[in-house]
Amino acid sequence: MKLAKQLGAIAAGVAFHFAAVNAKPAEAAFVGAYDPSRWTLINIDADGYVNTSGVPAQIQLYGGDTNSNSPGTTDYKITAVADGVVKFKWNYLTEETGDGAAYDPFSFVKNDISTDIFSSPLETTGQGTYSTTVVAGDVFSFRVTTVDNRLGRGNVTISNFNAPVPEPLTIGGSVVALGFGWWLKRRQTAS
Repeated sequence: MKLAKQLGAIAAGVAFHFAAVNAKPAEAAFVGAYDPSRWTLINIDADGYVNTSGVPAQIQLYGGDTNSNSPGTTDYKITAVADGVVKFKWNYLTEETGDGAAYDPFSFVKNDISTDIFSSPLETTGQGTYSTTVVAGDVFSFRVTTVDNRLGRGNVTISNFNAPVPEPLTIGGSVVALGFGWWLKRRQTAS
C-alpha cells in the first residue's frame, strides 16, 4: 500500500510538471516584459527616435534625417523572454516622394540578420503583417534604415504586437515539480 501511495504521488507530480512545461506561452503587447522601458533605441549615423505615446496599443519608429548624405540605421531592440511567435501589424510612411521607401526601408532584425519588410522604390506608404518564431534569448528589433539621411524620414507604426512570455503556471509548475522531486528523494534516503 505504501508503494502504491508513493507511485501515485510521483505520477501526479510528473503529470503536473509536464502540463506546466508544455503550456503554451502567453503573449504580450507593449507591456510587461515588452514594456518600452525594456527596449533600447540604437542610432548608428542617424537621429531617429521612437514615439511610445500610443502604448500599449502601438509604437512609432522614425528613421534618420541628419542631412549628411550618408547611410544610417535606427533600431528599436529587445531580447525575447520565451520561445514562440513574434507577430505584428505595420503601417509605413516616408516623406521621400522621389525615391519612396527605397531610401528609407523598414526591416525586422533577429540576431543580427535583417529581413526586408518594405522598401518599394515607387511607394511612399505601405502596410501589412509580419510574424516569425523566436527562442528565449533571441535579440530582435524593428529597423528603419536611411540610405542618404536626407529628404525626409521613413517611419513605421507597429501595432497588434504580440511576443511570447512565460506563463506563471510554467514557472510555478516547474518549481513545484522540482520541489516535489527533492522531497521524495529526501524521504527515500531517510527510509
